[in-house]
Amino acid sequence: MLGVSFTKFHGKDAVVDANVIIDLSEIRALSLLNQIFASVSIPESIVQFELQTLDLKDISYRTSTILSSAGYELYRTLGHAYPMLSEYDRTLLTIAHDNGLLCVTNERPMRRVCEVYGLSYTGILGILGCSHQTGIISALQLKDLLDKLEKSSCYLGEAVLTGFREAFELTKDVV
Repeated sequence: MLGVSFTKFHGKDAVVDANVIIDLSEIRALSLLNQIFASVSIPESIVQFELQTLDLKDISYRTSTILSSAGYELYRTLGHAYPMLSEYDRTLLTIAHDNGLLCVTNERPMRRVCEVYGLSYTGILGILGCSHQTGIISALQLKDLLDKLEKSSCYLGEAVLTGFREAFELTKDVV
């Protein structure tokens, strides 16, 4: 079994990026967000512009924005220091920083910034791993969701997915 515990994310307050919401929507597992996290926040700009075509009725969430002058200063600083980050990325990171929220994203550049700023983070595999390790989903359900994820628009390297499957002792042929 996996040496890493994903349960440390269970019950945390989280701010979630569009890529994770889209991935969960595509595999029909959006409801896992509310089963894992104490509260789910999505930046208002992401809801309005990146998720406008998705039906988010399966989750309970609050929209969030940058509210403080210190937050706007961090947003500006991130733009100068990390020009590869989009406005949405910087907004999400600033909200996570200002509110002590878990940052939920699949994007490597955002994860690197989280490390620099001491922010906790996870992504789609962390959500699926936590769901299984806390008993929300069975091993068979985890395998099914991973199979769907591989067929979705989610981009995770084959080695990452294979390693995750091996860690949970799931092969593509397990029934």
